[in-house]
Amino acid sequence: MRFFQNFSFNKRSTYHQWCALPTRRAALVTHSPYTLPKYMLLDFPRDVIRSVARFRLCAHTLRIETVTWTYNTSPTCDLCNAHDVKDEQHVLSHCTHPHVLSLRGTYTSLFSSAGSNNVSAFPGQESNKLYFFLHALISFYEQASSRSS
Repeated sequence: MRFFQNFSFNKRSTYHQWCALPTRRAALVTHSPYTLPKYMLLDFPRDVIRSVARFRLCAHTLRIETVTWTYNTSPTCDLCNAHDVKDEQHVLSHCTHPHVLSLRGTYTSLFSSAGSNNVSAFPGQESNKLYFFLHALISFYEQASSRSS
């Protein structure tokens, strides 16, 4: 039960660490104007943009999120044998489900950089392939979670 009590704080902290804009004071100090993320400006299908936004905002169906409203479940991955918490880091780097391994193989170029294990740096890559990878990944986990419910 302690996990659930601290989860809202952890979620807020995780969001601000990975995705949030700098505070107003920091933005004024650096004089950096707000710009939309690159994927919002590209001519991508709406579902790709939606998946990328869901990944960045932690508004997906990964177990780390769904455990907050589905009691008596575990946050560990139900699709692989890693016994790891199914969060963004797990799906990017650790999940051993054959489909996820295949996706990582298809998009190998995204994982060749040193920051591939850094969840906050990974979505910041310049490659347009990143957005299609995240869409395929989020779509797979969404379909897998709907089959298991």
